[in-house]
Amino acid sequence: MKQLLAILRKDALRSRGPLAIATAVAAALAVLTPRYVPFYPHNQPSLNRAIDVLQLLLPLAWWAVIAHVVHGEPLAGDRQFWITRPYSRLHLLGAKFLFCAAFLLAPFLLADVAIVASLGFSPVALLPKLVLRQLTLGGALLIPAFLVAALTRSTRQFILVLLGFAVAITLLVPLVMRQPGNYVFDRLAPQSGLPAWIGDHTFVLWCAVTLGFLVWLYASRRVAVARGVTIAAAAVFLASIAMPSRAFVPPPDAPRHPEIGVAFAPSRRVTTNGYPAKTQIDLPIDLTGRARDLLDWELGSITITPADGPAWSSRWNYAVATARTGSEEAIEIYLDAPDYDRLTRGPVRVDAILGVSVYAPVATVPVPHMYEWTTVPGIGKVQLCQDVSTYYLWWRTPLGYPAEKLVYRPHGATPLAQSSSSGHPTSEAFGISPVKSWATQLMLPPATSAWAVEIDVERETDFIRRDLTIPNVRLSDWTAKP
Repeated sequence: MKQLLAILRKDALRSRGPLAIATAVAAALAVLTPRYVPFYPHNQPSLNRAIDVLQLLLPLAWWAVIAHVVHGEPLAGDRQFWITRPYSRLHLLGAKFLFCAAFLLAPFLLADVAIVASLGFSPVALLPKLVLRQLTLGGALLIPAFLVAALTRSTRQFILVLLGFAVAITLLVPLVMRQPGNYVFDRLAPQSGLPAWIGDHTFVLWCAVTLGFLVWLYASRRVAVARGVTIAAAAVFLASIAMPSRAFVPPPDAPRHPEIGVAFAPSRRVTTNGYPAKTQIDLPIDLTGRARDLLDWELGSITITPADGPAWSSRWNYAVATARTGSEEAIEIYLDAPDYDRLTRGPVRVDAILGVSVYAPVATVPVPHMYEWTTVPGIGKVQLCQDVSTYYLWWRTPLGYPAEKLVYRPHGATPLAQSSSSGHPTSEAFGISPVKSWATQLMLPPATSAWAVEIDVERETDFIRRDLTIPNVRLSDWTAKP
């Protein structure tokens, strides 16, 4: 223990320059983050952009500190001063870990407490989640940087490795965006084949394995072997991203909520501006059996079968098809010119698989006054505000976006719009700010006063499959006008 503390003291003195920069960035965020306004008002865009830049700089500052500390006693090579001294390698590793916890995560926890308190939330009530957030951020941001630093000889190598990985991810993004998504199928029938507890704790298992790998690396100093294993693991990870997923389409089961249906709505027309470089088809649909604000839907897959020739089929992605929700609901299909010419020669059959989220009302909260925060139990705080001629609902939610669906409407009227994504809560793990600040523009009728708005809180109770078949339809009749 004495040796561990001596190494920790030496690292703190040696790294006081980079550490001062990281601490200053965290302190600046603690002061400025409570003043962040998500809709970028005309009178303070510079402050918002400064906060955005600082949130990007903080992880970079952490990585610079970690590289500086780990390279103080590098593992690579055989001419380091410390291998000729009675250093305990586990004490060395423990000192590095303790340094990260004491000088990176602890100040960040204090900054979180200051931000939460200044925005009107209770740090004491949120303390367990705040501590868990530090551990999660440590696993997501610090452990990978620590591993790269342990496998490199110098800061230059450390930067080159991180840049190479960032370039690889950047090059893969366009490819990934064109791959079919399988979110709907994953929710309808998880396909991993692994026990459920593994799927629920993948991140924890990854952290445990990586920490164990670091312990082995420091105990053995077999850097060449560790580099090979890490490169292979990174290659497998990148390949898994690049390769198109092959989602298993679950078979229909006994329908839950049989009263809920989806149907083609040929009596309606959907207005649209089209899709660049493709021909867009809009097939209007209706959801029935429950109040519309208590249902949401997403497209899982779609297949178009002509009378002659092969069927056209693709699971959902933004470049192929999407779900248009709101007052004009439709399945939108984007076709290249050859596919469009082939599929519009005659009537076709359309088969779609939809995932439908079913909600139950939880509470209704009135927002009676402009520029005053209203507490929405279990969610956070909301305020009506105005920037120039536009009204907004400004939300503040601690430690993540809400899982609940939030619908706003004029007092006593039917729901008009959904103000947050439902069923896809952002994890508490990520995000530099401990309080999520986000805004929704109010799309109210011209004669409606924005002073009389109510928030309906709805919780998802089920996610069900619904199949839609449209026989004998001419796609040319539903081609979007540019």
